[in-house]
Amino acid sequence: MFTAYLADNHVLDGDYRNDGISIDLDGDGKIQKSWEYLPPGGTLTLGGREYNVKIVY
Repeated sequence: MFTAYLADNHVLDGDYRNDGISIDLDGDGKIQKSWEYLPPGGTLTLGGREYNVKIVY
């Protein structure tokens, strides 16, 4: 289980679908932008498997 953070980041419009998602993959309570941030439509490779993260509401 991982902690994920969703915030209205780049365009402050209240629409989270055009923002990325931050996932604390190493459990240190911090987000390392280089590898724990997924841009919109990004793919996460973890344990040899690929995951697509999509924000819907």
